[in-house]
Amino acid sequence: MLIRLIERALRRRDSTSGAGALALQRADQFEAAGTLDQAVEAYREALALDPGNAVGWNNLGWTLQRLERLEEALDTYQQALALDPGLVIARNNVGTIHRLLGNLDAAFAEYLTALGDAPHDAVTQINLGTVLLKQGDAERALVYFRGAVAMMPQLEEAHRALLLAMNYLPGVDPAEAFAYCRTWGIRCAARVQRRQPRRDTDPRRRLRVGYVSPDFRIHAMAPFIEQMLANHNAGSVEVFCYDNSPAKDAVSARMQGYPALWRDIRGVDDDTAAGLVEQDHIDILVDLAGHTVGGRLELFARRPAPVQISLLGYLNTTGLDAMDYRISDVTTDPPGIAERYHVERMLRLPGSFWCFRPPDDAPDVTPSPMAASGHVTFGSFNNFAKLNHAVTDAWSGILHRCPGARLLVVAAPEGEARARFLERFAAHGIDTARIELLGRLRLSEFRALHARVDIALDPFPYSGGATTCESLWMGVPVVSLAGIFGFARSGASLLNALDLEELVAEDAGEYVECATRLGADHSRLGDLRRSLRQRMRGSELTDGARFVAKLELAYRSAWHDWCGVPHSGPQRAG
Repeated sequence: MLIRLIERALRRRDSTSGAGALALQRADQFEAAGTLDQAVEAYREALALDPGNAVGWNNLGWTLQRLERLEEALDTYQQALALDPGLVIARNNVGTIHRLLGNLDAAFAEYLTALGDAPHDAVTQINLGTVLLKQGDAERALVYFRGAVAMMPQLEEAHRALLLAMNYLPGVDPAEAFAYCRTWGIRCAARVQRRQPRRDTDPRRRLRVGYVSPDFRIHAMAPFIEQMLANHNAGSVEVFCYDNSPAKDAVSARMQGYPALWRDIRGVDDDTAAGLVEQDHIDILVDLAGHTVGGRLELFARRPAPVQISLLGYLNTTGLDAMDYRISDVTTDPPGIAERYHVERMLRLPGSFWCFRPPDDAPDVTPSPMAASGHVTFGSFNNFAKLNHAVTDAWSGILHRCPGARLLVVAAPEGEARARFLERFAAHGIDTARIELLGRLRLSEFRALHARVDIALDPFPYSGGATTCESLWMGVPVVSLAGIFGFARSGASLLNALDLEELVAEDAGEYVECATRLGADHSRLGDLRRSLRQRMRGSELTDGARFVAKLELAYRSAWHDWCGVPHSGPQRAG
């Protein structure tokens, strides 16, 4: 209705500038309604009437960015800056396009300029921290995130960025991190209206389970999510998916073929989304993202379902007292330790709580590359943000202990990030010619690259999940260091499930020793290369039916608790 009123007013306006302003309002309405192609057309019409409107050019750029037309968006933002060089939002948006295109140095420079124009802008602080984190500098990133929180305490994005960044750094005080997360949870709960969902308390009836995630798409979590969707028992569980994914792709289409009812909640505010959950009469609402990008914890804070559970995507406490449980296992979250730093009660599945869907198009396992190269090649396939100073110190120790060895690192951003990364090794006396840095690869290239690696090195404290499974599936053993929190112990859980405890270290010294020992045992490396894929096939790590049976038992246990009925199920505490 508002769009039609604006169109009618436009036809009555004689003034070009006034018509331009109304035309921009019309375009804004299209953009807010999500009709993005119409919005682009409307913005162009408005800017033809008022070409000097810098904000209008910025808004056109934002709409093009939402349509993933990034190069066009960049040109449009730059047009806005040509008209108004001090338009901080446009400067930040230029930086963000550079970041999305992988040009992190250019992004950082734009954000710094924006900070110079507006020193107290919290969004700019977050953007600077985000780039630094992607460049593997979590320490400096934390400084900017803390600055954003201090400048604008009500900005949730700042708190969530800070909480997530804490997971990347070694030496963070667990009690301090938990206290901060708990403070966030209390504040979040205080500003929302908590619902009081009512459900039929029959403990044996078919349960309605809802999954909330931004990762129903090509994403590291997708192989684990698919195992759940593909294997639920339709007779005991009815599945709903609340999809906050930023885009749809072939994996999205495959997931939507599983028995489930889908609700698209991207762009839907938390109150409305909570209303959808209540209308669907969800008994158990499951969060698959936590504080990661696209997570909807504010939805959970509203308590739209009687039982709420955190699973998979964020291996730490959410800090929300409305989150009743976190599902894990005894290796990922040892009893007595996790309880100290969790708001949620722990529901521990027997065995591992990881279950991986192997890729359909993975290449065959190749022979160990050491036989052809004459030296051991270590590799890192993880997010570059995880490669902190403690990690590179340990890797330098491994290269010292293995004089002929090489190190191959994937997803290393070009520019300053690579230079700083290599400087860390040079400071330890390592010839950086032994280190090969590669950028982001297509998935097929990523998997094929395992043919060049003998041993994968898991980072710490933020260890790998999907990347570890990919390496193991490609016949590459992984050396991991088990830390305190769940996010520091996923590698240990995966390796223990394959009876490979020998590859799990308890401290950095043992980590170096473990990698060095394995690198010198050519016979063992060959055996692992030949057997790992079959070992995974025969393990619980790829047995979706077995895993979901355990998961449904955990759900039933939590449901019985809510109904006030005793039930024997997975171990729980607290």
